[in-house]
Amino acid sequence: MKKTVIYFALVISIMLLITCNKVDTTNPYVQKSVKSLTFTKQKKNDQANKLAEAPVNINYFLIDGRLKFTTEEDFNNFVTYIEDDEIEDWQTSIGFSSYYSTNEQGSEALDDDKVAATLNKYGVIEIDNYLIKLIPTTKTVLVMSKDNIADLHVLESATDGNTIIQKFTFDDEVFGILEEQGGVNTDNSIAKRSSCRDRYANENENHYNHAYARTSSGSINTRYDMKVEYKKIGISVKLYSRFANVCTAGCQTDFNLDGNQQSRFYIKTSESFFYVKYSYTPRCRSTSSGISIASVTNRKYYDYETYRSTRDCKNYSLTTTFSWRTDSGVLYSGDPRFVLSISDY
Repeated sequence: MKKTVIYFALVISIMLLITCNKVDTTNPYVQKSVKSLTFTKQKKNDQANKLAEAPVNINYFLIDGRLKFTTEEDFNNFVTYIEDDEIEDWQTSIGFSSYYSTNEQGSEALDDDKVAATLNKYGVIEIDNYLIKLIPTTKTVLVMSKDNIADLHVLESATDGNTIIQKFTFDDEVFGILEEQGGVNTDNSIAKRSSCRDRYANENENHYNHAYARTSSGSINTRYDMKVEYKKIGISVKLYSRFANVCTAGCQTDFNLDGNQQSRFYIKTSESFFYVKYSYTPRCRSTSSGISIASVTNRKYYDYETYRSTRDCKNYSLTTTFSWRTDSGVLYSGDPRFVLSISDY
């Protein structure tokens, strides 16, 4: 009798395990609406150098509230050439409710407004043959083949991999691995093929905050934030320099971008300057190096991207000298504290 009880307990346990790992096939997704769209990069005077190789048009789709890019290259071009201060007008113009606008906490955890703006409220985007979900709080990337699109609702609610969803981390070069595998692979026993033996570069950052009291304007206190970083979020990596002008006291509430109760609000700086010395080597590709100079006007914050791609680097170095002119005409430059460097060689 005891053996019989143990046997039935074992059978029930196995059935429960199978049930827990079984993909829910109820309520299959059926496509309802498709809108064909084209993103045309508008040339700005302070971004002329960045637009030297910009595509004229980038075609994409809005399908039932999610964006679809036909190729990896189209996605990369979009997040490269849309500007941070264009995001809100762009998504309003196409009727898109993005992760950037609907999930403030998650968007901040991602710390990449351009990529956040391409994700829907579930963190999902469609690129090439893949449906991809980003979970910034756990630094997780979930990928499902579009062949399983009927189970889109499974991906939208998923927090881990399963029989049709492959799990990656932000440190992984997701598109490179998918290419080597020949698609989504949820069977960990299958070895990954790799034609590129180069290492993957490590994340790194360096930052500095400079306080400035504008006593002549009602004791408004301002902090200038500078940062250089190599950042990886699975489907996109960037080597960039960031300048932000942050009001910490006496601020107007309409500048509140983060909802922080500490009252840190971005305010516009008359002009910001970037003097950038860089070198980077994408995996199994040739090295690019040089010096670039850029200035941007009337911005609250700005990321000057030296490298943006869906593919990781083997190594990199970046040194940026920051200068800026305040709205009162004061020019800050030449201070050694305003020179930041990172490297991974």
